Amino acid sequence: MAQMCVGVKGVIKMTDNIYIKMCDHPLIQEQWKLPPRNGDNYYLRNAAYVNHGANTNTYLKAEDVDDATWLPRQGDIQEMMEGTAVELSARFTPAIWADDWSMEQLWLAFYMYEIHGLIWVNGEWENKEEK
Repeated sequence: MAQMCVGVKGVIKMTDNIYIKMCDHPLIQEQWKLPPRNGDNYYLRNAAYVNHGANTNTYLKAEDVDDATWLPRQGDIQEMMEGTAVELSARFTPAIWADDWSMEQLWLAFYMYEIHGLIWVNGEWENKEEK
């Protein structure tokens, strides 16, 4: 069953928490610009999905950052890459995604493939050269 998490600028689809697991990687988490910005999405372990400050009074406390997994939006992922969205889209390869992925999942997989040489296989990031 799909879990939908509503944010300020759209909806992030997390099918069986796959997106959370995809994001929970040091190469993604080190890109998070701390302190969290208004509208940042993150998942607090042992808690729930949280949208930082969006229509709520919920803000991530400094002591909770280590327990949070940043869930970047499509725009956040595009900012981590060089080129316009149109230029980047021209380099998409169908080999890196699944049919039921959200745009965030597609862009995250593209980022990991293009920048770090990793692909999502059986719930893990793996080196594309080993496949």
